Amino acid sequence: MHQDQRQDQRHDQFHDIARLTRQVRVLQCASLALCAALAAFVTLGFGPPAPDNATRVEKFDEITVGRLNVAGPNGVKRFILSHDTPKAPFAGEMLERTVPPGFAAMIYCAPNGDEIGGIASADRMRLISLDYTDYPVEALVLSSGGDRENQGVSISLMHPPSGTKVDTAAADRGWKTLQSIWKSGLDGDAADAEAEKRAKTDPDLAEVLRHRKMMVQRIGIGVDPSQAGISIADRDGNDRIVMRVTETGEPEILMLDADGKEVARIPARKENSRR
Repeated sequence: MHQDQRQDQRHDQFHDIARLTRQVRVLQCASLALCAALAAFVTLGFGPPAPDNATRVEKFDEITVGRLNVAGPNGVKRFILSHDTPKAPFAGEMLERTVPPGFAAMIYCAPNGDEIGGIASADRMRLISLDYTDYPVEALVLSSGGDRENQGVSISLMHPPSGTKVDTAAADRGWKTLQSIWKSGLDGDAADAEAEKRAKTDPDLAEVLRHRKMMVQRIGIGVDPSQAGISIADRDGNDRIVMRVTETGEPEILMLDADGKEVARIPARKENSRR
């Protein structure tokens, strides 16, 4: 009988230990759940979670970056602000530029990502440009530059482009070839002639030359220390009418042929009389 009592006591002890063990496990689980909830509360903030479509607003008193991209909801960049002018995005390509290093710029892009204008500045040069649509060609350029007493300002109105759209990938490859020709030691006219010759068998070079021929200034307005004037060019970029006021304050209008030869002048040129 005593043995049965001892067995009953051991059974009760085992039962109590098992019950306490289960209670301890429940308390441990509750403690872990409480810690997780507290961590989430601290991490997510002291309030209800914002809906998925809510606008998130951050405020900064000052931020310093080397480049800032502003993109739309679809990820396409619309504004690019950089301390060094980035390549020009157009038709899925990144086109090389002919600007000096350190040319800080803000460029703005169409909804499809093509560059359509920008603002840039460098040492002794500032400019604002607007581009034509569907072609990597400038439409208007406002620039100022120079140093001290030799500063000036100009406005250029460019001829609208026409023909098939530029193959930007080919033009980019051709641009590298054209640069190598310019650096070969040939003078301006000889380098242009060499480029035209090689373009007959180099389609990439031909494409970049076609692209360059689209960049024709039709109207130029300028002011510098010696004069202020307006020039009007033909479709090939040759100045045909020039109106200006010279440094001495004399107004004049010149009419030129396609080779730049003067064909008329208002007022007429005064011939030196012989004594």
